[in-house]
Amino acid sequence: MVSSMHSRGGGRRHGVTSARQCGSRLFIAVHGGDQVLVTGAGEA
Repeated sequence: MVSSMHSRGGGRRHGVTSARQCGSRLFIAVHGGDQVLVTGAGEA
């Protein structure tokens, strides 16, 4: 499955620098907010 996620204008989380799937979780590193987001793989 291919999907796309986008930050809203003025959003706090933007500038995805990398993403890595580990098991059923997806780790997304973002520059804006200096955070690592975690979601279930395949969730949108």
